[in-house]
Amino acid sequence: MAVAANKRSVMTLFSGPTDIYSHQVRIVLAEKGVSFEIRTRGKGQSASGSD
Repeated sequence: MAVAANKRSVMTLFSGPTDIYSHQVRIVLAEKGVSFEIRTRGKGQSASGSD
């Protein structure tokens, strides 16, 4: 997690274009007011992006 200017952590959410679970997580995080960054990954890519 990265640290924002206000010293609160910013969560990174790794998502795919057809990933229903990450979409559900985005909805919950937005409703709770949690700061997060979305990293979209294509089919066959790992979260580290090393594929």
